[in-house]
Amino acid sequence: MFKKLFFLFIIGLSALYYGQSTGLENYIKSGVSIPDEILTKFGFSETPYKGDTDPQFPGGMPIFRMKLAENFDAAAIETQGRVSTTVYIVIEDDGTVSDIASIGTNESFNKEAERSFKSIKSTWTPAKLNNKPIRSIYAFPISMTFE
Repeated sequence: MFKKLFFLFIIGLSALYYGQSTGLENYIKSGVSIPDEILTKFGFSETPYKGDTDPQFPGGMPIFRMKLAENFDAAAIETQGRVSTTVYIVIEDDGTVSDIASIGTNESFNKEAERSFKSIKSTWTPAKLNNKPIRSIYAFPISMTFE
């Protein structure tokens, strides 16, 4: 129980610090860079749009973080010490999540973070540009310390 609460706390801090990333212009502002390999993997051959609005999870980010923490299995992580990952998701213009990938310091942590994200089946409100829904990337940094 302590690990899940700690994980939820870390997710909250990460989200507040880094915010959402919907395109190349935004990740400079947020401090989270989207590597070229992720842009290529997700099929962004041109500069992704920075929307006028960011994608929104139904009920807001506190609900998303709660669902993520509920689905995260800390026992699946095979390490001690601090680990981190950044999970990248593509939110399509219809609000569905089409792709999920992570890059981090520990493979089991990366896989568990991806599994946790995949387990959340809700449809997002997509980012918008000129009041039209657009495809966007959301970058979500996560870190935890295991003892």
